[in-house]
Amino acid sequence: MMDHLKDDFVDGFIAQGEAQMLLRIMTARGIAIPDDVRILVTKCADTARLEAWADHAATATAIGQIFTDEDRSAAPQKNAIPA
Repeated sequence: MMDHLKDDFVDGFIAQGEAQMLLRIMTARGIAIPDDVRILVTKCADTARLEAWADHAATATAIGQIFTDEDRSAAPQKNAIPA
């Protein structure tokens, strides 16, 4: 059981690092980052999804080339009250 907890803990740090790098790539490319996207990225724990977004961000010139409308509509809201 401890190995599983350790793996989840490490995976969380990896996702955090990938999220921060994705935000840096978008900033470096001059792409404005709306609050909903910043929240979506920082709350995402799916490293495969973060990596796919980063791949798109590497050549993108606009936010719509990175995230779909579906991605953005699934983003947690900034002031949402947890259920």
